[in-house]
Amino acid sequence: MKINVLYFEGCPNHRPAVELVEAVAAELNTKAEISEVPVEDAAAAERLRFFGSPSIQIDGVDIDPAKKGRSDYAFSCRIYGQTGLPPRQMLVDAMLCHAGAAGLKSVGGKGRVLAALAAMSAVVVGMLPSVTCPACWPEYAGLLSALGLGFLIESRYLMLAVGVLLTLSLISLAISGRTRRGYGPFLLGCAGGLLLLLGKFVLTLDVFVYGGVGLLLAASFWNAWPLPKKKAEACGSCRPAKVNVSIETGP
Repeated sequence: MKINVLYFEGCPNHRPAVELVEAVAAELNTKAEISEVPVEDAAAAERLRFFGSPSIQIDGVDIDPAKKGRSDYAFSCRIYGQTGLPPRQMLVDAMLCHAGAAGLKSVGGKGRVLAALAAMSAVVVGMLPSVTCPACWPEYAGLLSALGLGFLIESRYLMLAVGVLLTLSLISLAISGRTRRGYGPFLLGCAGGLLLLLGKFVLTLDVFVYGGVGLLLAASFWNAWPLPKKKAEACGSCRPAKVNVSIETGP
């Protein structure tokens, strides 16, 4: 998203307009390229579709829907109601409109990557040996030594590895929860992690370990399941102008 703040030199509302744009972009967590564009004369005002200083354009479109289709460009101050700055809500609506139209609000790819990371962490945790299972040690000792990770066979490092991987899995679910399936998968993952820890280090029950891994995987797949696509609503500044055609008939 490209946002231009157009102004003429000496405009007292130039800097406040830029600060307003920066604040709203940060509030909406929108990646935007913000530029300050000076307008030098009436000819430049016409060329840049400048309705007065300051004017804010998003991807070349003025944020005020009332300016749609108008050409009364002016090298002068601009008044929004009774102030020299546009209403904050007008800017918010315009940014959300253009972000939705351009698909910038979509975070599906990031969410799916995080969910896959959570699932992979859960599987690795489940494959790690149990501290109190002697039958596991020879096989795992040979495998980990071959990979140069023999130190993980020590109980203190093993518990640390399990804790790190579980934390990574749960953080992935929590981060993507806000933009995907909510925090249901995260809570399910917490339950799975608790069950896994009990089965691996406290009760030494494989059924708890497998159940915990199963819950973590279920949480990850729940979170990764594709979201239904929603058609973005077009706001006034994005919607094509309506053309009224009147047909006169003879007497």
